[in-house]
Amino acid sequence: SGFVQTESTTWHEFGHFLQFRKLGYIRFYLLVGVPSFYSAIKASLFKSYNHQTAQVEIEANAYSFEYFKHPKNWPFKRFPIEKF
Repeated sequence: SGFVQTESTTWHEFGHFLQFRKLGYIRFYLLVGVPSFYSAIKASLFKSYNHQTAQVEIEANAYSFEYFKHPKNWPFKRFPIEKF
C-alpha cells in the first residue's frame, strides 16, 4: 500500500509543525523526531505495532485537532487524539 496524502494526513503533519513551534529546533528533533522515526521503523518491522499510537503521534494529532477547532470529519481511528 502506497502513501496517500489526505486532508487528515495534512492535519496530522501540521500537528508536528505545532510541536516544533512549541519545542524549538533541538528539543523537537530530540523529543519528537527521534521517537517518531524509531516508531515508524518499528511499525515497518512489526506489523502488530501501530505507529499512530506512539505518544508523539497522538500529541501531534491532539494539537492539530485543537488548532483546527475539532473538525467533525476527524478520523479518530486513523489519527487518535488520546490513548485508548
